[in-house]
Amino acid sequence: MKNVYLIVLLTCLSAFAQNENNHWQLGHADLDFSTNPNIVNSISTATGYGLATISDSNGDLLFYTDGATVWNKNHQVMTNGLIGTNASADQQAIIVPHPGNNNKFYIFRQEEFNCMCGNPSQGFYVYSEVDFASNSLGEVVYINSSPYSADGGFNNYTKGLHGGGLLLQHPFTYSPLTFAKNSTNDGYWVIVQDKNSLLSYKIDATGLNSEPVITSFAANTVYSFGPYIEPASGLVEGRARSMFRVATFESTAKLYALESSGIGLTLNDPVYHSHKFYKLDFNNATGQFSNYQSITVEGNIAYNFELSPDMQKAYFVTYYIYPNTSSGDGKIWVKDLTSISNPARLLYEFDNPTTASAQFSYLQKDRYNNLLISSTSSTLNKNKYIHKIDNPDSFSSSSVKTNYAYLNNYAIGKLPQLIPFLNNCPDYITLTAANNVTSETDLRKAEYTITASNVISSGVMATYHAGQAVVLTSGFRSVNGSSFRAYIEGCSSGTAIHRTNIGTDETQEVLSLKDGKLFILSPNPASEMITISATDTIQSIMITSIDGKVIFNRDLHEKVNSFELPVRDYIDGFYAVTVTTINGKVETQKLIKD
Repeated sequence: MKNVYLIVLLTCLSAFAQNENNHWQLGHADLDFSTNPNIVNSISTATGYGLATISDSNGDLLFYTDGATVWNKNHQVMTNGLIGTNASADQQAIIVPHPGNNNKFYIFRQEEFNCMCGNPSQGFYVYSEVDFASNSLGEVVYINSSPYSADGGFNNYTKGLHGGGLLLQHPFTYSPLTFAKNSTNDGYWVIVQDKNSLLSYKIDATGLNSEPVITSFAANTVYSFGPYIEPASGLVEGRARSMFRVATFESTAKLYALESSGIGLTLNDPVYHSHKFYKLDFNNATGQFSNYQSITVEGNIAYNFELSPDMQKAYFVTYYIYPNTSSGDGKIWVKDLTSISNPARLLYEFDNPTTASAQFSYLQKDRYNNLLISSTSSTLNKNKYIHKIDNPDSFSSSSVKTNYAYLNNYAIGKLPQLIPFLNNCPDYITLTAANNVTSETDLRKAEYTITASNVISSGVMATYHAGQAVVLTSGFRSVNGSSFRAYIEGCSSGTAIHRTNIGTDETQEVLSLKDGKLFILSPNPASEMITISATDTIQSIMITSIDGKVIFNRDLHEKVNSFELPVRDYIDGFYAVTVTTINGKVETQKLIKD
């Protein structure tokens, strides 16, 4: 018998905490991620927009900022919270927790100075510190006795970032800003750019190290700023912006960057409209970058992007070159990062597979790895909803789920970056034949996913912890005499999926977190139709995809013990079927659609 072991474990959302990312305070719309799918709260007293937002360890809103003003959890301007002026960068601000002090936080942002002088306006990277030690609502603390000096900063509550002894400057909106976990998962690297150099600032238990690690590159590799001046207005056009995303794995990390011209240019000249996408290896132990690789992204002009949950695909928002009709703006394309010679693919709507995605603006993953989309377009009221990439880990079958969450009639724009969760775990682990276990024990922990095709030998005890899924692919074997457990608890303990003594001629599937006998699914796997047969009268049936999306939900009034349901239109994969009986019993089992 050919042994192919495939186990997909359903996400236990409440057990794995990333509570710092529990709220996105986007004007009057508070996106609350205490549940999945998220809920939207209306906050009439909110006066600001959180381009960076953080919650406390319990998941309650702590504070937020647009890069110019800091608001506390009561939506009031924080003490000393007027820290700068508004700017228009793609990555305007981030909030970084102090790894050694739960009361302290850093705000990194860019300060932009506009001028109508026929030259690119200059900007600066600056930071502020927020402290809760003596004020339960927080306060921005005094850190600069010499504002407007060589120290940078433009008031007593900001300081400029330096590189090589000089105050960092950036042209116009060309100011990528992000941060990532370090290799030991006990601190961060804040990553910015100074023309042909990338700079990494270390933040650990002692705080911010103001001397960056600098990696320099040849001209026209990481920096291709296009300082074209539009004759009619004198405004800077061309490739004038950039943004970063970091993918962190067990033993390595990658930085992806997108340079682009901004949407809304009026000149019908290709030189003004372009983008460039590239990848770097990132050593998150030293802060150094290496191995530059340019990646062609087909389609239109890309100006915003996000990585898929498995970090193997990149999704782009694009626009057409003027004077083409604007109806094609905001289309979403996906690029397979594992096969970059393959062209990018245009996404279509989930419910309307002949309708191309359009009129979208910004992409960002939430704490559950849902890849969310915002829109600034009022077409079809798209700016009044959060949208979502469905099946984002699939290059061939991902699509756009429009109107995923209603924003209570409020409009939003850019979305805040996630705060990396420090938990002594890599984000992802991939185990192959090189990781075969022949003796003693094998303990693996990942923040999101473990994918395994290795062999666990007789006498070995293996335990895999992951925050969202443990996926055992072709080649994985836990042979007779071994013990294997998988937990959906991230780096903490919890309910186990347990399998022992699997022989070489036996295939066993672990079905779900609740392997009960309240009902039977038949057939399973299924391609056309399933029959749900229960021991008691069925009150309701709910089917959800592995990413938490509700596919089917019905209360049954027929008082039946058996129910037939067509599944032919479901995407191939794994689903959770939850049955509630009339006497209140509830059980969940796994359905395989093939």
